[in-house]
Amino acid sequence: MLGKLIKNEFIQRGKQVALIFCALLAMSLITALLWIIRPHITTNFFDFFIGLFTTIYGIGAVVAAVGLLALSIGDFGKRLFKDQGYLTHTLPVKTSQIIFARMVFDVVLIIAIAVIYPVAISIACRDFSVIRDTLEGLSDIVSRLSGGVLESSIVVVDIILVLVAMLLTSLSSLWMFNAAYAIGHAFNTAKRGMSIAAYIIISFITGTVSYFFGWLMDETAMGDVVINGMRSSLHPEVSMMVLLIFTCIVAAVGVAIFAVITSFVCKKRLNLE
Repeated sequence: MLGKLIKNEFIQRGKQVALIFCALLAMSLITALLWIIRPHITTNFFDFFIGLFTTIYGIGAVVAAVGLLALSIGDFGKRLFKDQGYLTHTLPVKTSQIIFARMVFDVVLIIAIAVIYPVAISIACRDFSVIRDTLEGLSDIVSRLSGGVLESSIVVVDIILVLVAMLLTSLSSLWMFNAAYAIGHAFNTAKRGMSIAAYIIISFITGTVSYFFGWLMDETAMGDVVINGMRSSLHPEVSMMVLLIFTCIVAAVGVAIFAVITSFVCKKRLNLE
């Protein structure tokens, strides 16, 4: 049944996402073609049109990214807490399976954004060095943080861990929205207002925890002991890998917490609109 739920997620949400990506790539291609033919049409009107179209493309790319996030949250609310929620919650499946199926699609969506956006920008700029420069930048950051030049195999592993950490952090941020939305619907009245309040409180809590751990590592003897201990007992590349793995674990814990909150509300405190 879980496989059917995941398939349904891709059917229900994939069409709109695919349309947005296709529109973005089409706009990128048109932008590139306009700049290719620009040297052959030397009129002020055409220059103005290209500038206007490029500006619209840039704004549209940002709007599309925001729209993908809004679509995800809107679909979450519509299918779990509004009219479609009556059907969703009467399916012969566990709430955790519904949540997991949505997460699978969210992971694919985040990866698709991370891949398609650089490709779209490269097409519009007619320069695919953007992708290469991004990878080289990640490699340089990893090497600098590790305190030296690393072997290529270590760099590849660290870059993969960086990408996984970014993926999990993005997923955690998305599901923080979902968890706040769910918490708001645990109340009988003022559901939207309570959802906003829940998001503000969750953001404050996560920000406070992050600040506390940052302060603990930067300003206390404990931080010096941990960091210096890692540097003295581990090779630089290994210590960097440990930090990245720890970051991935923290982000994964955040995803799990928000998923559990959402699942609990759906099972115990569900109030459909």
